[in-house]
Formats: sequence, structure tokens, C-alpha cells
Amino acid sequence: EGEGDSGDAAPDMVCQNGVLERDRQHSVTGPLVIGIDGGTESIRAGLFTVNGTLVASAAAPYTTTFPRPGWAEQNPEDWWRCLGEAVK
Repeated sequence: EGEGDSGDAAPDMVCQNGVLERDRQHSVTGPLVIGIDGGTESIRAGLFTVNGTLVASAAAPYTTTFPRPGWAEQNPEDWWRCLGEAVK
């Protein structure tokens, strides 16, 4: 499975541009929670009901450079930009 795809998605979910979206005929009401994970390759965001059911998820990749052996560098501005992409 690629970034943004999830085997845990409900059957009425569709993947568009790396984002799982609920069929427009269905609506989700009530309180929702956003979980965010920053990893070595991307920022991932998941939207969940308070019972833990996945409503939607997305990932926005960023680059890690390796300028010297044992070093890894990322641009914090990429984290911020990708966070915005993942949660919109």
C-alpha cells in the first residue's frame, strides 16, 4: 500500500490524490480527532471518530538529505508545509 492508502478504511471510502475521502452521499457528524505523525519520509494525518474509526487519512512526503555518513537533515519548513497539505 502506498502513502495515504489504508487497509483499515471503511468500505464507503475512496482514495483520491492520496487522500481517503468518504463518499459524498455519507456524512460524518459528532466530535472528530486528528492524529498527526511526523516520520522520516512524510507527515501523516488521520481523521478519526472518538470511537477510533478512521474517517480519512493523507500523507505528504518531504526530503531527507544525507550530507555526511551518519547525518540526516530535513528542512523544518517542509514539515510545516506538509502538515498543511496532510490536514487539508
